[in-house]
Formats: sequence, C-alpha cells, structure tokens
Amino acid sequence: MDSCAAIRVRMLGGFAFSVGDEETGRKKIDTGGRAKRLWSLIEYLIAFRSRSISVDELTETFWADKAGDNPVVTLQNNISRARSALTELGLPNARELIVSANGRYAWNPAAPTEVDAERFEALCTAARAAKDQPAAVSGMMEALELYTGDFLSGSTEEWVTPLRIYYRSLYIEVCRTALRALMEQERWMDVIGICGRAYSITPEVEEVSIHLIRALTEIGQVGKALEHYETVKKMLMAEYGINPSEELELARTQAARTQTGGKLDSDTVLKLIREQEFDGGALHCDYGVFRHLVWRQVRSMARTHEEAQIAIINLSLGSGDDLLAPPATDMKRLDRVLKVSLRTSDPYARLSATQYIALLSNATAANADVVTARVDTNFRQMYPRSRARLTYKIVPLSASMATTDGS
Repeated sequence: MDSCAAIRVRMLGGFAFSVGDEETGRKKIDTGGRAKRLWSLIEYLIAFRSRSISVDELTETFWADKAGDNPVVTLQNNISRARSALTELGLPNARELIVSANGRYAWNPAAPTEVDAERFEALCTAARAAKDQPAAVSGMMEALELYTGDFLSGSTEEWVTPLRIYYRSLYIEVCRTALRALMEQERWMDVIGICGRAYSITPEVEEVSIHLIRALTEIGQVGKALEHYETVKKMLMAEYGINPSEELELARTQAARTQTGGKLDSDTVLKLIREQEFDGGALHCDYGVFRHLVWRQVRSMARTHEEAQIAIINLSLGSGDDLLAPPATDMKRLDRVLKVSLRTSDPYARLSATQYIALLSNATAANADVVTARVDTNFRQMYPRSRARLTYKIVPLSASMATTDGS
C-alpha cells in the first residue's frame, strides 16, 4: 500500500472517518436503513483489526438469520459493496482497505489507521500504570476528552453490546478516579468541565453529580448546584424509580448551607421555615428525611414503649400475574390522597416509581388497617375512573431497632 496520511476512525459517540484535518462521511455515512448491515460489517472489521476474521465468523455474526441464502456469496457481495462505499467517501487507497487471504478477511494492517476507542483504552492503561500523579491525571483527562459518547452509540447490533459495556465501564472508572484526584487538588473548573460532559453520557452515576454540586458550591455557584440536584432527583425517579443517595443528599445540604452563609441567625431560620407554607395534611418529605424521622421514632419508642407501624403503599394496574406499572398520573393522585388521608403527624415519602411509604406513629396494626382502608376509600371517591389498584404491606416498628445505628 502506498504511504499516505493516517485514516482516523471515530467509534466513540458515533461512526466517522477523517483524513488530515477533514472529517469524511459525517453527512454521507448512513448507518441505518438498507445500508445498516454493510456499515456494521466495516465497523466489525475495524473493531477487530488486530486479527484476520474467518468467513464462518462473519457469516454467523451477520447472516445467521438468512435461511435459504448462501451466506458465503452474501458476504462476498457485501465486501465488494463495502469497498465501493469506502471509495465513495474519498478515502486514500480505499479498495485496498479490506483485504482477504485464505478464506479470511481483515482491515488492511498496512493501512495507517488510528481508532479513537483504541487510543482511549491505551491512555487509560497508561494512566493506571503511571507512578507520577500529575502524569496520571493528565492522561486520564486526555482520555476523557476522547470519550464523546458510547461505543457506536447508534448501532443496535448484538456484537456491539459487549464492547459498548466494556468502554463505558472503563470510562466510568477513569472518570471517578480523575474526579477524586481533581477534587483533592481543588481544581474546581476542571471538575465542572468533566462532570458536565460525563452527566450527559452517564447521568445515572451519582458520583458525577455529587462532585459537580460540590465544585459548583466551591466557586460560589450555589444556585446552579441546587438546580442540578433537582434535575438529578427528577431523573432518578423518572428513569429508575429511585431516590437520591444519602451522599447526594448531603452534597445538596452542604450547598444549601453555604447559600445561607453557614451560620444562621434566628430571622433566617424562621424565613427558611416559612419558605414553603404549611398547606395542611400529612408531611410529604424526601426519603432521606423520612428515614431519619423513622429512626427518631424508634429511639422514642425505647423510652415511651408506644407502638408504630410502617405502611408501604403499592400502586399497580390489573391483578395477580397481570400487574402492570400504573401511569405517572395515578402516582400524583395517590400523593394527594395520602396527604388528606394520613394524620398531620404521619410523614410519608415516595419509595419507588410505584410505591409510597408512610410512618404511622402511636398506631397498632389494627389502627394501620383503618388508615389503609381510609386511603383506599378516599382514592376511589376522589378518582372513580382510575383503573389503579392499591395494595398495602404493614411492618411493625420495634424499639429494639434503636440498638442498630441508623444515622
């Protein structure tokens, strides 16, 4: 193969070629539709370019579902089409980029090719091995810059999934390590930059949001920190049906405390208390607050010997094996019902996408049954057309739990 400029291949966040300073195919490459299998074949050869690949492996990967067709002929036709497609992109020596010998195919090892996923992995490996922390952090930051999205993010091919998981896991690991080092060095702007990109790729990784909230707090952007907390909180509940972790709640609390200057006078305290007017009914709180209220109740029970119950309220559609997740509208309706059905002294919190949990203080199991019957009746009266079904689980609190550290 004649010497030429290296072909750079982007596989993180999409698929594209570039030669020199020009990216080729951003508009031309259509990896969907009828060309989907063709481009997936090219991607496969590049992803495994360190080896030649047998005809059997390629036909099994791409045409195992073509009963009655001759997979070998189909493969040969697609290799020819792939060479033509690469030529149309204007890549140098395009028809020589895919080579064959002895019944095997490969991306030409003589073609100077740089793949961003390979570069990303190499930088991560070097950073892990670096004995000098500044060099390690610098290498990790360079690697994180390369990761603009998941491996072949637009592909739905089965062979892509293991590689996508591998690179994503590696990205999360390096991101966490780099952020911890940068936080120790108080490099707040670098932390914010990395977290901003990381959140768009891995919003479910709470550690990213925790570092972002703390870094924004450190530079005085408390409003943005609290705004991000609210965004994450809504996303976690909507997408995963979970509440923020205690560490994320702590980051939010620390930001809010900074906003008030850390030290609060009596007027400020009263102002904070009055920020949300009491609207009557039971107290709807975050799960973190609810958990602490439960443990306060348990410790109180050790002294007063009163009874208390935990009520878990489940919302579903159907019955038996046909239970379905209810629409979000019904969860909002249940919130309103709980507020008017529980006593003002009984806090409750959202437990998951389809559950609420309530603390029934100074209540026996029989009292709890009365409460759940009232909730059920009120729900039916307030929303008679709803198909939602409520079920309940009552768990008695025990004073003996006070010996367990629940703080």
